[in-house]
Amino acid sequence: MAELKKRRVEDEKRQFQSTWQESYFFVEHNGKPQCVFCSQVLSVSKGYNVSRHYEYTSLHKSKYDQYQGSARSCVFNDLKLKLTRQKNIFQQPSNTAGLKASYEVCLELAKSKKCFRDGELIKRCAVKMASSFGDKKMAKNFETVSLSRQTVSRIINDMGSEVSGTLKGILEKCGFYSIALDESTDIADISQLLMFVRTINEEREIHEELLELKSLETSTKDGAEATVGHRTGLVGLCKEKGIHCLFFHCIIHQEALCGKIIRLSETMKIVVNTVNLIRKLDVMQIALKANNTTHFPSCQQLKEEEENDTKFSMFHEIIIDIKKEFQDRFKDFDSLKPKLALFNNPMEIEVSEVPCDLQMEICNLQGDPFYQTKKCDVSETFWKLISKERFLKLLKFSLQMLSLFGSTYVCESAFSALKQIKSETRNDIESASLESSL
Repeated sequence: MAELKKRRVEDEKRQFQSTWQESYFFVEHNGKPQCVFCSQVLSVSKGYNVSRHYEYTSLHKSKYDQYQGSARSCVFNDLKLKLTRQKNIFQQPSNTAGLKASYEVCLELAKSKKCFRDGELIKRCAVKMASSFGDKKMAKNFETVSLSRQTVSRIINDMGSEVSGTLKGILEKCGFYSIALDESTDIADISQLLMFVRTINEEREIHEELLELKSLETSTKDGAEATVGHRTGLVGLCKEKGIHCLFFHCIIHQEALCGKIIRLSETMKIVVNTVNLIRKLDVMQIALKANNTTHFPSCQQLKEEEENDTKFSMFHEIIIDIKKEFQDRFKDFDSLKPKLALFNNPMEIEVSEVPCDLQMEICNLQGDPFYQTKKCDVSETFWKLISKERFLKLLKFSLQMLSLFGSTYVCESAFSALKQIKSETRNDIESASLESSL
């Protein structure tokens, strides 16, 4: 008996039929039918399989049988074109090294605060250097690196978005945070508000990052009212929203504002540079009231040159105004003094000077032999040794204090960088790109 020969698909030489295109919305893909709706490729070019997929398997028939004639042709051609474009995207050769090179160069441009157009210059220089060394392959590789102005802008914005996403995650996990704000006018006369955030988590990891750069369309106030004003300032608006926290106006501005109140700007330049003046004001005021010019060399010289006895006592009221202004501006710092005393010297502070909710833990801390041996350590180092299990309240207190900004240096430094980035020759940079560059 003759052996039956098994049927093989290859032997049947089945081919894709052009009638399947508009009838069942299929195209040929490497010799096999592919559905333009769901991109599924059938294993066999068989009319029954094609029709079954269209009518029953994927239920395309119920949705697309309404299209007939020219309308059906238009729908098919449109879907075919979309599928072709999709294939072209996936078939494009991968250039991972070139993409990485683009990001590396863009990062260096952002760090150096250089113009986005410099990317094209760097690319031309790289190609010429490779050619000079006779490395044609490397020169060709450099040619594939995309560094146009638009590409550099997009990549820097992408990196900025990535940083923002990372910062969002840090904020969600932090225990405490502080915000530093400052405003200045750029080269295009646009008010720019900088917002920095300082966070700390339970592992005592501290992060300081730019939270946002906001271009202010409306005019801003000068001086402290925009910040510490109790009605229309930031402090007032926060309290109105039920936000209660510590507020401090920039210590650099504290001194300058005292000069504005008495309108002696030239004379107050010396005062602004002498922080210790705050502690000397009482002595100076009493002496000047008695017409004693010992602490005022210029007045003393003038007094000696004049034949008559010049009266300077009338100016002692100016010092009273200065004292009042300093007291108003620094009252926020006065409220922080007890906490600073505890933070800086927890092992020797009087227990009675500590907030009631912390007194029992302070007693236990000061009586612990291990912490006694560490009392000379720097405050930040000492508080890292605090046990969470034994001193939970003190640990929380230390995290609060460590989350505070020590100064507004980050804002001042960022404004210096902003002036370099947004210069006279580059004053049309978009806000998003400016923030990402910072």
